[in-house]
Amino acid sequence: MEQGTEQAIDEKLSRCLRRCGHVLYHQSHHSQQDAVLALLRQGPLNQKQIQQLLSTRPGSVSELISKLEAKQLVERRRDDDDRRRVVLSLTEKGQVAALIHKERASEDLFAAFSPEEKEQLAGLLEKLLESWGL
Repeated sequence: MEQGTEQAIDEKLSRCLRRCGHVLYHQSHHSQQDAVLALLRQGPLNQKQIQQLLSTRPGSVSELISKLEAKQLVERRRDDDDRRRVVLSLTEKGQVAALIHKERASEDLFAAFSPEEKEQLAGLLEKLLESWGL
């Protein structure tokens, strides 16, 4: 293969990988939905637990919770076991939103590929990551 052609292919791959990365980042960085899904899966949680599950900063999780409350998706209440603690739980509206998001999240990002193509792509991406030392 000629050097110019190989360089053009490398550039095309880089562009495609950047675009894929953009889509994956925005598909997976929906903290509000992630918090709602965590509450759906695990039940009532305190702010610290949500912060740890989402790997976020305390200030960010406070803002996130305020937004969820404003949308009436979560409610704060005192913990029955320890009245000093405040726990967050889903409202009925929050449960519906979580179930809808859960259904959408399970949609296959790779539906364009056959199972064999998915396996091949995974292998190629693993090989690429290995060559990068990741």
